[in-house]
Amino acid sequence: MMPDVDRDTGTRIADAFARPQRFLMAKSEGIRDHMAGRVSLRYSDNLIVRVSGNLGLLRTLRRAASLLNDPLNFGRAGIPPWWIGVGTALGYAREQRIIASDTDVDIRIGVAYRSNAEAFAFGLATVKLFYANRFVLMREVYFDGRPMQHAFVDLDNEGAILDIYYFYSGISEGRYLNINSETLRRKPAHLIENRRKVFWPGYANLTVNIPSPIEDYLAWRFGPEWRIPKKNSELGPVDTACFEPIPRVTVLAYGTWDLFHHGHLRLLERAAKLGDHLVVGVVSDAVAAQRGKQPMQSEDERAARVRDLPFVREVFMQRQLDQKEFDIERFGAAHLVIGDDWKDHPRYEQVRNYRGVQIHYLPRTPGISSTELREKLRSPASET
Repeated sequence: MMPDVDRDTGTRIADAFARPQRFLMAKSEGIRDHMAGRVSLRYSDNLIVRVSGNLGLLRTLRRAASLLNDPLNFGRAGIPPWWIGVGTALGYAREQRIIASDTDVDIRIGVAYRSNAEAFAFGLATVKLFYANRFVLMREVYFDGRPMQHAFVDLDNEGAILDIYYFYSGISEGRYLNINSETLRRKPAHLIENRRKVFWPGYANLTVNIPSPIEDYLAWRFGPEWRIPKKNSELGPVDTACFEPIPRVTVLAYGTWDLFHHGHLRLLERAAKLGDHLVVGVVSDAVAAQRGKQPMQSEDERAARVRDLPFVREVFMQRQLDQKEFDIERFGAAHLVIGDDWKDHPRYEQVRNYRGVQIHYLPRTPGISSTELREKLRSPASET
């Protein structure tokens, strides 16, 4: 169960945005709700968790894989990317079997993020698919209203547990992102894009997808000592390095960040103080050209400089002039920050209070600007 955490009053995210459209489990005796910041959780407190053994969990894994591998279950959208994760993947690679002490089957599904509404609809369709095949929902977790976890009891296999986590592409560049009730995790995208279909060891009629290279996935998830069996009580920082804090108040900032200077640094430092999760957009070369600008540094060079700042949690490329509504929604931004040279510009004012976001026009640092630096560097005098 999650610890009680008061909802942070510093965020202006509307309730309709931070909460799921609805919980999928009916509220009844033994069904609990928990709200903590931007996390919403409903679960059954009557669940009996037990070690199911190799054959027991394999039956549930086979049933789940059969549903996820059948294109008829997904229509025109096609089969979503899915793979085995965590303990199930560890058992496959390290022991060539289900780990003796394991209590559930771990399945991960990749979702291309387009909107919270589409994410919720996908999660709902997944629950309906498994419910129709005698998997009963016993835990559901949402972050900013989008599904992050659905866990089921397998009624056809003595109550074995199937645990599905959703990892989203299109939010964290080059990563698949999941935020559960305790941590944020950003899985390297190449591990999923290069996933392989394999037979479960010793079972030619059971095919599963694994992240690839599987050794790199396990090193990311469990640390470099993943080959050494450990109890949870024995895990240290090296084993849990992929876990990041859950964002409470997200701050969104935009800029070109050409020839990064102390004025840029001061603005981002002030932005970071508005929350605990600073996300920075870097204007792409193409968008800069649309604005009539020609940065001296490439978009990759400019993004790398911002990414090096220790207080910046996420960097993304702004590839369209007007994508702010999408960015506010996908990052769940409570604050939007821009330099005061854009003050009252329609491009920013049109999103004022969108999803409850607050706009902050921060003053520029006198005596320094990227425009002046570019002019000096491009002047004939600078070439002598």
